[in-house]
Amino acid sequence: MLKAAENVALMLNVNTGRPLQAQLFEQVRAMIIDGQLTSGTPLPATRALSEQLGVSRNTVVLAYDRLLEEGYIESKRSIGTFVSDAIPDSGLIPQRPDSDLIPQNLDNSSTQSSSQPENETQDLLADLKQFEADAQLSDDIQTSEATSLPTPLFETNSYRQDPLFIDFKPGVPDVEAFPARTWRRLLNRKLTQIDDYYHEAMDPLGSFDLRRAIAEHLGPSRGIIASASDVVIVSSAQEARALLSQLLLTEGAPALMEAPGPEGIAQLFSYYKTKVYGVGVDEDGLQTSDLPEHEELSITPLENSIFHPINSNGLPLSSGMAYVTPSHHFPLGVSMALSRRIQLLEWAHKTGIMVVEDESTSDFRYGGSPLTALKGLDSRLTGNGEADAASSPASSGRVIYLGGFKKSLGIQIGYLVVPSFLLPALHSLKTLGFGTASWLEQATLAEFIDNGAYDRHLRKLRKKCKEKRDLLISLLTKHFGDDIDLSGIEGGLHLIWNLPKKFGTADAVSKRMLETHKIGLYCVQSGGSTVVTQSEINEQALIFGYSSLALEDIETGVLKLAAEIKKENGTEH
Repeated sequence: MLKAAENVALMLNVNTGRPLQAQLFEQVRAMIIDGQLTSGTPLPATRALSEQLGVSRNTVVLAYDRLLEEGYIESKRSIGTFVSDAIPDSGLIPQRPDSDLIPQNLDNSSTQSSSQPENETQDLLADLKQFEADAQLSDDIQTSEATSLPTPLFETNSYRQDPLFIDFKPGVPDVEAFPARTWRRLLNRKLTQIDDYYHEAMDPLGSFDLRRAIAEHLGPSRGIIASASDVVIVSSAQEARALLSQLLLTEGAPALMEAPGPEGIAQLFSYYKTKVYGVGVDEDGLQTSDLPEHEELSITPLENSIFHPINSNGLPLSSGMAYVTPSHHFPLGVSMALSRRIQLLEWAHKTGIMVVEDESTSDFRYGGSPLTALKGLDSRLTGNGEADAASSPASSGRVIYLGGFKKSLGIQIGYLVVPSFLLPALHSLKTLGFGTASWLEQATLAEFIDNGAYDRHLRKLRKKCKEKRDLLISLLTKHFGDDIDLSGIEGGLHLIWNLPKKFGTADAVSKRMLETHKIGLYCVQSGGSTVVTQSEINEQALIFGYSSLALEDIETGVLKLAAEIKKENGTEH
C-alpha cells in the first residue's frame, strides 16, 4: 500500500520490509540534493507530516533526526525546521556540463509547506532526545575493535625489505576508520536471519538487495541511473578484471590503458596475449588524440568469442578493452576533461571496443563537483534509443563501470554496472568458474547502505582524509615554498609532488628516504603503476599516499623529507 503526502511529494511503501524512517530520510535527502527542496525551504511539522503520510510521529522524528545530524536541515528556535544553507553533499553532486548532447533535468517542482508552529521545534528537540539512543547508529570505534579486524594485503615496493617507520603507500584504506561497532550489530542481526538466506540458491550475479542498494547509491553520487538488474557483484576488483578479460579479450585483440597506468592491468593484458596500446596522460587526462584509429586496430567481432555469443543490439562489438581511471587517474591524480570523455565514448562506439571505467576512489572528492561518470554520460548520450521501456539507461552503451568498497571500508566486495547485452555471458562465466561473495557479507553490506550508515561513514571518512590532505599540502608548502608543484589534490587518496629537477628524480629521493629513514615514498614505477609501449616516464612525480596515516606521521614524514633534501642539496627550507 502506497501513502502519499499532500504538501511534499513523498511516498512510503509499507511492503518493502525497509524501515519507513529510512525511506523518508532518503526521499527528503534526494529532493534536497536534486534541488527540488532548496536552501531555506520550510519543512512540514513532524505532526502534520505524520498525519499526511499515515505513519507514527516517531517515524518522522527519527527521519528528521538523521537529516539534522547530517546537516541537510536546520532548526530555528520558535520558527521551524528548514533546508540547510550548506548542503553537505554539494561537492559530490554531478554537475551536468553545458552540452547539447546531454539532456537537462526535468523541472520537477514540489510545493513548499507553511511555517511550523512556534512550539514545533521545541517538541522536535524533545523528541530527538527521547529517541536518540534508538535512532543513532554510532560509527565511533574503539582501538581494540579496529585492531581485531584483518588487515588487507597490498602490493609491496619492489625495493622494500623491512617494515617501514612511515609508509606513504598510495591507495591504502584507513583500516582504523572501519565502523566496526555498526558493522558487528548488522552482521549479528543477519546471523539471526540465517534461515531466510541459507536455504536459498544465491544468484551468481549477486544478492538482489545489494545490487539494488548499490544502484540507488550510484544515482546521486555518480550520475548513473541504474537498476538492480544492471549490477553484478564480484568478490574483489581482481575478480572483476579477470571476468571482463575472459569475456572481452581474445589473443591479439587491442587492449588500451593509460600510460602510466595500473601495473596489474598491464600484466593481465600480457597474460591474454593482447596487443597493448599505452595512451599518454596530461593535465586533462587521457590524451584521446593518441587513440589508435579504427584502421590501425586488429578488430575481431566479439560474437566469435568461444565463451558466449553476444547480442549487442545491432551495434558493432569488438574483442578488446580500454581500461581507464577518469575521475582520479592512477597514479598522476588528474581528472579527464569533459571534451575528452566525449571523444573517448565516440571512439568506443566507432570501434566497438568496450571501455572499463575504474572508479575505486570516486567517493573521495574534497572540493568542487565531479564530472558525471563515463557510464552516466554514455547512457545520456546513447542509452535512450537502445534500451527498451523496461530498462534503465545503464542497460545500454559501451561503458562498464567498476566500483567497490576496498578503499572506503577495506572489504573486498566490488561490483560492475554493465550493459544488459553482456549479462547472459557474465552469468555463464560466474556460474562456471567464479561463484559469488558470501551471502552474509552481502546481506550485511546491503543493510549498511540501506539504513544510511554507509553515507555517514563516507562523510566522516572524507572529512578525515581531507584533514590529512590539507595537513600534507600545508607542510610541503611550508618547507619547500616555491618549489612545490602539486597535482591530484582535488580527490582520491594520494597526491603528487612534481619535484624540481635540482632535487633529483622521484626514484632517487624515495630510495634515499627508504634507506635512511625507513619511510616509504613512491615514484611511478614503485607506486603500483607501469608505463607501456614508448610512452615517457614521469621521473619527477613523487607520490604521497596519506589516507592510512595518522596526522603526526604525516608531519614527521615531511620533516624528515625536508631534512634529507636540505642535507643532499645544501639548501634551507
